[in-house]
Amino acid sequence: MKNYLSDREMRCHDGTPYPAEHADRLEELRGVFNPLREMWGEPLYVTSGYRTPDYNRKVGGRPQSQHLQGRAVDVNVLRATAWASIRVDDAGLRAADLVTDELAALALRMHRQGKIRIGGIGLYHSKELGKTWRQPFLHLDVRPGRLRFFGSHVSELLEIWREVKG
Repeated sequence: MKNYLSDREMRCHDGTPYPAEHADRLEELRGVFNPLREMWGEPLYVTSGYRTPDYNRKVGGRPQSQHLQGRAVDVNVLRATAWASIRVDDAGLRAADLVTDELAALALRMHRQGKIRIGGIGLYHSKELGKTWRQPFLHLDVRPGRLRFFGSHVSELLEIWREVKG
């Protein structure tokens, strides 16, 4: 299977490379990301991979974030340039959110079918940040243990999960 998750995408935005000691975790992430990207059939854009503690604080990340341990990736379905062209109105934003919901549903179906193993999944929809808008994104991680749901739209994720489980 093609590798769609590069070392460059996984480095911290402060320039710190992905830690070599977490190479096994990166392979686990690729075991989720690559099959998901194949099934999605379109590019997925990594907005956050590994984070240093300082960078995590700077962006308001949780102190126990899986990004700190190299176990998480946040992805968008639209490149930043395409996001910039989205109409910032109810219809345009809802369309972007719905596509992210579809990606979440695909990830959960693949998890349920045993094609990938997700430890945590978070759904975040469009959000106004001052004069700009945050693009919707999906958080995926490979933490140990049972599947956990979180994000700004947990209820929607749980509804998708109920539908996937049948």
